[in-house]
Amino acid sequence: MLSGDFVTYDGQLYYRPILDGYYVIYKVIDGHIDFTSYQMEHRFLYERHYGVRLPRDVSIHHINHDKLDNHIENLCALTRSEHAKLHAAELGKVYEQRYCVDCGVPIYGRNAVRCVECSHKNLGFNGPPPKDVLKELIKMHNNTEIAKEYGVSETAVRKWRKKYGLPSANEQHGRHRGGKYSSINDTSAA
Repeated sequence: MLSGDFVTYDGQLYYRPILDGYYVIYKVIDGHIDFTSYQMEHRFLYERHYGVRLPRDVSIHHINHDKLDNHIENLCALTRSEHAKLHAAELGKVYEQRYCVDCGVPIYGRNAVRCVECSHKNLGFNGPPPKDVLKELIKMHNNTEIAKEYGVSETAVRKWRKKYGLPSANEQHGRHRGGKYSSINDTSAA
């Protein structure tokens, strides 16, 4: 008997058991659980919320120390080094007001070392490209290539396209609901 529950994110069903004290998620495909690979739910939710693809050396810290509390307010991205230092410092149980090591603003997560904005900068995320730049990129590259170049997920690239009113990959190639959209490369369309 399976001991976990089922959750849905962006229309995809996942099986969610607990592994080593953390929720993990397995995709459910055609009614069957794909046990060949899983994701840590807290990492998946952080990347999904911020539209970034985190490098492997980045950990997601649970601010309140509850490994099953994956609310975005409870999650903080730290390098593995920062995460190790933070837990080492906790052994002394010193809980004083903390400030972002980069910009100095107060941090309300009692163990964070950077605010969210500085964490993103530190991890190399500078936000989406301008609309005109993205429009040129999608003429020459697919979403996967653009995502790799900017260090984000393909979902982030899809959201950028939607935000700027640019056609999705399917719309771009006339594969959307009967091909009602012309190709972005088609200059003859008025």
